[in-house]
Amino acid sequence: MQGNTEINGDIYGIGVVKGGTVNQNLILPEHKVPTQLTSKLGKDTIIGRETELKEIDKRLNSSNSLLLINGIGGIGKSTIASYYLHSQKEKLDYYGFFEGVDSFLIELRSRLDIKAEKEQDAFMEALTKLSALKGNKLLVIDDVKDTEENQDKIEKILALENSGYKILLTSREEIEDVEQYYLDVLSIDDAKRLFNSIYEVEDEILLEEILEYLDCHAFFVEMTAKTLKSKRTLTPELIKEKFENGEFSTIKRKRKESFNDYLNKLFSFDELDDEEILMLKQLSVLPSIEIEFEELEYILNMSQNNDNNELIHFHKNDSEDFEEILIDICEKGWISSIGNSYKLHQIVKEYILSFHRPTFKEIEIVLDIYHIFLNGVEDIEIGISLKSKIKYFEALYKVLELLNIENEKVAYFSSKFGLIYQHLDDYKKAKPMYIKALNIHKKIFGEIHFETARAYNNLATLYMDMGIYEEVELLYMKSLEIREEVFGISHPDTANSYTNLAELYRINGRYTDAEELYVKSLSILDSSDLNSAINYNNLAELYRAEGKYGKAETLYRKAIKIRETLQGVNHPDIATNYNNLGILYYSIGHYKKAKPLYEKALRIREEVLGTNHPTTATSYNTLALLYEALGNNKKAEVYYLKDLKINEEILGSEHLTTAESYHNFGSFLCDNNSFEKALPYISKSIEVWEKVFPSNHPNLISAYQWLNKIKKKLNEKKITKIQS
Repeated sequence: MQGNTEINGDIYGIGVVKGGTVNQNLILPEHKVPTQLTSKLGKDTIIGRETELKEIDKRLNSSNSLLLINGIGGIGKSTIASYYLHSQKEKLDYYGFFEGVDSFLIELRSRLDIKAEKEQDAFMEALTKLSALKGNKLLVIDDVKDTEENQDKIEKILALENSGYKILLTSREEIEDVEQYYLDVLSIDDAKRLFNSIYEVEDEILLEEILEYLDCHAFFVEMTAKTLKSKRTLTPELIKEKFENGEFSTIKRKRKESFNDYLNKLFSFDELDDEEILMLKQLSVLPSIEIEFEELEYILNMSQNNDNNELIHFHKNDSEDFEEILIDICEKGWISSIGNSYKLHQIVKEYILSFHRPTFKEIEIVLDIYHIFLNGVEDIEIGISLKSKIKYFEALYKVLELLNIENEKVAYFSSKFGLIYQHLDDYKKAKPMYIKALNIHKKIFGEIHFETARAYNNLATLYMDMGIYEEVELLYMKSLEIREEVFGISHPDTANSYTNLAELYRINGRYTDAEELYVKSLSILDSSDLNSAINYNNLAELYRAEGKYGKAETLYRKAIKIRETLQGVNHPDIATNYNNLGILYYSIGHYKKAKPLYEKALRIREEVLGTNHPTTATSYNTLALLYEALGNNKKAEVYYLKDLKINEEILGSEHLTTAESYHNFGSFLCDNNSFEKALPYISKSIEVWEKVFPSNHPNLISAYQWLNKIKKKLNEKKITKIQS
């Protein structure tokens, strides 16, 4: 293009614009064009985003002078674009901030002294005059919408790059032939800075939990902080509680303004087709994390064939069609794409679950796939291996709670998910899931049904682990009564009820009642199945407690043989049998036989369960006792403290197992004449056990004896000190 002269913003001449015809003979009248081409320039402040701003500047100053900032609604695209413009003003001869394509002509009409009346002619005149401006020029076009409908206008505006313009756009949609820069959520540090600049939260962990739920979404980080600042009755703790209870959308910023209103302004399904809406609804029950395409396809595009338990395509679409739907909703700004992974942000999930809640039929596919994952979760090894899936299960569970769906599939899912938490010793999370399963089964099947009996039994096993023994017997008895009525007294399920009730009696020192039920159960079961192995082990435990060591050793070895045959030699359950046989040898002073069994059990538990699991802590405890007996107090103390630390952190200070740790470490300190140090540990064990056990329970008798010894020794020390 042949350039014309320009002095102090007075324009003489014309330019050529791609995609439009310009009258080359038009002579422009003299007109003063202001440096600022628009009435507004957007926000001139920003907190954080230093890395993103540098990247935007780098890209705009490369060979490509067009850049699209893309991302979901409310992520901060407008803020970063406008701030970038403000940061560059001193270097620019002309600049402008346009609020959408439609504002382009409105803003320029007076500033460029547009004479044409018809919109199309006026638009072309504006482009012509813009193209004639000289110097450094930057246009920001914010919130570009309906890119297909506005394609012609957008192309003509973008052609201004041929006249030396740098053009920065923001949109939730993609724009053809424009380099895209995806703006993600705030970094955790930037989110903290933004939040604390409005409302300071001193508890950093609490703030991080709030921000994690908000997914560091810029708009809602700001709105949550402003809400806290303006409301004395609302605290960060209450905000967190509302998030956890699914009440995010109900939080009120002002009397007539809730987060629900903000969500509705930021998002709309109007431009989506039915397949895209279905996909988003199904994505809303998944966790708000980056999920690889193959995993998404497995969960959302497959279903179980009920006839042969194989996986089949759920949609009529093939993999290519499935991916195309994902790409479409990504291009429309609903989900983000990073490499081969996709993510539906938490705030978008909140919108979907507030305004477009899925039906059970729409998300049943996800539940069916999770049922396949949960198959065999009764095995602790399988249960532990599913730890990585907890985020997925948790996300679905919360949606099912929100939708208040109660059917057999939901009951099954709740029960199995609860069992994973039980395996992980997270009893607080397991409890409501078991109760939910029980209530659904009672509602669907009634009281006298085998599924209701199973639900009672499962809840009882959880309470047993939690040490809530007063509830356990009642639940086990209910389960047993139903099974005897439904199956009769010679059924394997009834036998399992006998076993469970027997174990409760054994733990509570009711050995005669326990032995009778163990024997009754073994008379029903196949002598070579896993349930028999459980009975052999538990009955051996009873005989060991009674001092019948020969009988106990025979039964331990029977249990080990069955488990080695059925489960292999590296299973957590067989580790328990190795450990228990080691305890037997320890009890009778055969330390050399006990040590390799303890070490074998520990190796399996550390490999399978990890070093911070309460069952692994059991191995640390038994090794501590062994090293103490061998006179290696240094090693013993290390293992005692490992055991105690894990149980306090995972189970809590009021758990019966933790009480055992207090007792064992306290008695160790007594044996080493550290009576003052021992006192709080022994006292704490008594405090916990007295809430559960009768006063004649062996654990309490032992603890009382140690306490009396400590008091006696401390009293003697006091008298000696006075006399001296």
